[in-house]
Amino acid sequence: MKLTLSRTADTIEYGLAREAIFACGYGATRIGDNLHVYSCRTSSSLHVPVTDPGEGCSVPLNEAIEEIGQLYCDEGLYSDCQKDRDGTTGFNRPWMELCDMNALLRIIVLRYDPERDFERSPYMGRGWSARHYHSQCIAALDELAQQPDSPFAKDFSWQLHRESRQGKNE
Repeated sequence: MKLTLSRTADTIEYGLAREAIFACGYGATRIGDNLHVYSCRTSSSLHVPVTDPGEGCSVPLNEAIEEIGQLYCDEGLYSDCQKDRDGTTGFNRPWMELCDMNALLRIIVLRYDPERDFERSPYMGRGWSARHYHSQCIAALDELAQQPDSPFAKDFSWQLHRESRQGKNE
């Protein structure tokens, strides 16, 4: 069963974020409050900068593994958290570690559409900037989900917005 990504969540449960990163073919290592995401999944630890292609990684032995990005991870109380594989959102459970959903969605978008450009935020505050970037990620994932034979659609479930589905059915 594929992981369903929420189009509205601000945060995502840590284990689900790791699952999404794994589905993209990336590796990750937690260092403090940051989950470092790498271009290749070699083993449970990516502290080694190179790998043998025979170990399941397509990176040649002499080529370094690149850091793709970082997700901030922490505990807290959020009302808009993706807490289950089916895309369910709501208040997180008290024991949950959470990751930033915008950073995860951006990593996913760039995995399936590496040429995608994101417009810089014209806002100074974190809230409006977060919404600005979130809307761009959602629009990109809507496009990717609607492409025939989309690799994104093979790896993830994505609920298209009602207006996108109506336009497709007409």
